[in-house]
Amino acid sequence: MMIAFITIQAFAQPKSDTGIIEIKNLGIYENNSELIINWATNGTVATNYWKVQRSTNKVQFSTIALVLGNDPSQQGDQYIYTEKLKDTKRIKYYYRLCHVSANGDEIISDILTPAK
Repeated sequence: MMIAFITIQAFAQPKSDTGIIEIKNLGIYENNSELIINWATNGTVATNYWKVQRSTNKVQFSTIALVLGNDPSQQGDQYIYTEKLKDTKRIKYYYRLCHVSANGDEIISDILTPAK
């Protein structure tokens, strides 16, 4: 049973002039006791890895997972992160993604909240 779903589209400009990364079809939802975050990019900026970050207050975020970047020779990238949820009824979590490019630039997405 799907509990919540949010989908957004985001654009970000890295610090260096390597191009713009477009995060497409960014979705976050809970399915039974599992959190699923999936997203895609336009593949124009080489991805080293993504940080999946979580917070309880929208201010202080902790990295809970790293998702490695895809082969840079592919056009466009698709990613997914899944996690077993514990005690989601008492704690409200907020999530965001941090893109780390091949040259070390970091780009942070907007804050995501699974709707209940």
